[in-house]
Amino acid sequence: MADGPLHQIIASSIKRLLPAHKRTAAVAEADRKAFFRARYQAFLQLLESNTELLGIISELETRHAGGEVVGMTHLKQLSTRAMFHGLRMIASFETLSDKAQPELRARVDTIRDRLQQVLVQPDPATDTPFILALDQLHRELVDSAGAKAANLGELRSRLHLPTPDGFAVTVTGFQHFIRENELADVIRLCISVVQPGDPATYAEASRTIQDAILESPMPPDLEAAMLDAFDACAARSHLSPEALRLAVRSSALGEDGELSHAGQYLSELHVTRDQLCPAWKRVAASLYSPQALGYLLQHGLSLDGLAMCAACVRMVDAAASGVLYTRHPWGLGRRAMYVNAVWGLGAFAVEGRVQPDVYILDADSGQQLQRRIGSKEAMLTICKDGLAEQETPTAWRSQPCLDDAQLQALRRAALILEAHYGQPQDVEWAVDRAGALCFLQSRPLGMWGRQTDADSAGLQDEALPVLLEGGDTACPGLAAGPVFLSQSPDDAAHLPDGTVLVARHSSPAYTVAFPRLAGVITEHGSVTGHMASVSREFGIPTLVGVSGVMQALTTGQEITLDAWSRRIHAGLHPAALEAQRQSRMSCPLTPPDAVQHSPARIALQTLRRELVPLTLTDPKSPDFSPAHCHTVHDVMRYLHEKSYGEMFVISDHVSKSAGQEGFALRLEGTTGLDLHIIDLGGGLTDKHPHRRGVPVEDVVSRPFKALLRGLILDPKIQGPRPVHLKGFFAVLGEQMVGEHHLQKDRFGDRSYAIISDKYLNFSSRVGYHYGVLDCYCGQTVNKNYITFSFKGGAADEVRRGRRARGIALILERMGFVVETVSDRVSGRFQKYDAATIEAVLAEMGRLLQYTRQVDMLMTGEASVQAMADCFFTGTCYFEPTP
Repeated sequence: MADGPLHQIIASSIKRLLPAHKRTAAVAEADRKAFFRARYQAFLQLLESNTELLGIISELETRHAGGEVVGMTHLKQLSTRAMFHGLRMIASFETLSDKAQPELRARVDTIRDRLQQVLVQPDPATDTPFILALDQLHRELVDSAGAKAANLGELRSRLHLPTPDGFAVTVTGFQHFIRENELADVIRLCISVVQPGDPATYAEASRTIQDAILESPMPPDLEAAMLDAFDACAARSHLSPEALRLAVRSSALGEDGELSHAGQYLSELHVTRDQLCPAWKRVAASLYSPQALGYLLQHGLSLDGLAMCAACVRMVDAAASGVLYTRHPWGLGRRAMYVNAVWGLGAFAVEGRVQPDVYILDADSGQQLQRRIGSKEAMLTICKDGLAEQETPTAWRSQPCLDDAQLQALRRAALILEAHYGQPQDVEWAVDRAGALCFLQSRPLGMWGRQTDADSAGLQDEALPVLLEGGDTACPGLAAGPVFLSQSPDDAAHLPDGTVLVARHSSPAYTVAFPRLAGVITEHGSVTGHMASVSREFGIPTLVGVSGVMQALTTGQEITLDAWSRRIHAGLHPAALEAQRQSRMSCPLTPPDAVQHSPARIALQTLRRELVPLTLTDPKSPDFSPAHCHTVHDVMRYLHEKSYGEMFVISDHVSKSAGQEGFALRLEGTTGLDLHIIDLGGGLTDKHPHRRGVPVEDVVSRPFKALLRGLILDPKIQGPRPVHLKGFFAVLGEQMVGEHHLQKDRFGDRSYAIISDKYLNFSSRVGYHYGVLDCYCGQTVNKNYITFSFKGGAADEVRRGRRARGIALILERMGFVVETVSDRVSGRFQKYDAATIEAVLAEMGRLLQYTRQVDMLMTGEASVQAMADCFFTGTCYFEPTP
């Protein structure tokens, strides 16, 4: 597979920068920084793809272990994402190491080819009719009718929950329409020019494809089948065809699965018989809307083979409607359900047009943990001529939409749905004019994964003034950046990178810009709205329903959004540089035996076999090589392991380059080291752009700040270290006997810290020993790590070896995985939350001070254990007992 444009650009840049022996000594400072920055970005990309692949592997294991039903389309999407991230890891490693990896690329290509053999979907036109009645549908037909329609049939036919009657236009009908109008080549050509990350190309392709669909005639046989299904639905409802009104709702293949596609496609309401086919075409065309194309690309999914089914269901004349989350979307430390409700039809709830009622229930007892009655200024209702938006009667605005009995009925249904599907559900419901409850949709609920105490997760100081507070947290987290005040979703394609979007209403059209945004604030909206669902998928801190925000803020104004505490602060807070990430909750489910032997189940087993097993486990084995990578997991493991070594090499480049004037800045702190800093971006404040020295308070890099807490010397104990005379004379004798050897092994006296906001590579090279620490510290637990390597000393080999073993004991007690060879010790500490990483870094700073000149004190074997024990007393120096 050919490398992507991004990889080619980065790789060519690195090849221009990397070979030091081919460049002149007078390399510009900007080029030197670009070299380190490009390596760092490649390393981050590798870690990101590693995390994504771990998530895919986890999902495959969960689905396989529980026998969960999954459609072929979703499996194909998982395969596409796995291949994308596997090749991205290889490309990033090639950039990082400046070494091509043809063997690994060939292995991934072979795996991809084998997967294609089982994931190529047969043409459903031969075995699925154009139309399926809702009573005929169940979730195993997800690849024929889409998840929305299939799940609605599941609720109706198997769970016997009240749902509106209706039918589905299947994938066969969609493909027949495309084939009869010869649209496949048009679609393929338009898709070929779409560039990921370029919304202008989404819009161009969308316009051409949608126009072609809307202008194409309905095939007579498809039109007749749809009108016959309409008439049959009217007859079952005891209505004339002229009196029946339907909602035509998107049910795209892949929609309402692990990725919700919330609000990306169109639904048409109050559709008459004459309007049925034009409404279906508009829904079908929405498959290629700009935001839908962007959503797919942002998740690494292919634009090939898209298909739109439709759920055509009878309109419910709703007195009240809303959304039920069977779990709170970002956790309250207990099993809680979240309910939103509005008067009239539910479109205003999911579109964020009004402030809904909010009810939070204990899932087990039914106790109301919280109730807030929204203002509900407007409502959408059915009238004789169609739909009408009207002001809510004043008396209704302060009245709850649901009584206790209706809330308990929702809770009972939620327990049934969650037990049946084995995971939290996002449910749309309505109460008709007679007070009867019915269900319109159930899909997996995208959960924000960190179960964190909201009282302690926000900003922990009040250094910045509060501009506004209130609203509802749709996705928790911290964000900082300039405001972009948007008057229309049309602004989405032009939103600058790193901005905080502020809008009057939430809208799924904004999601095309989500990869570029720091945070989102809306004046109107709800936690259960479509945009809120997508914000949790992307992990973007989002606050909805903030009254007066459009008047209070201006474009360009720098703010900090604390979505945990529901506050907006003036200025940029250093703690708000990392977006929170979401994770998914799922529980295994055992399907009927017939499903176990379905083509999709067989494909799942094949996908798992090619991706999941890990045979490459021992980095010290001679078999730890590309030649022995048999699965995607093996490729991940190899690249992940080797990438740490490549990041250590960066210290050598620093030693050769950093001494050039103006490249590195000296730390003005009492560390006892000649410590110089290279900032890759975001590691230092910009208060002193022309400085040559850096005061400690100017350091904002999260891992470096933590390390400095232990590295900065206490003024009370500064000065010469205690000298152990026997050890000192032993070292002096070693220097006299082995002078040539020591001269060769002397490392120099400068230490270097290469930093960014979340990254640190610290190289301490003093005299005859060196220590190298590499760290990433952010909010994504799977990315966080510390690696440490220490070697050398001025004493004899025996004393150096004892010190290495003493350090190993200390690292092991701190939770590192440790390896010791002669006088070299290395350790790794990974996959812990940021607070734990910071605490360990502070101890590592103290350890770096503690171990200096300790080799001369290692006079016997007992000193190894004594050195470790002494460190954990909190003392600054090792003082061996006589």
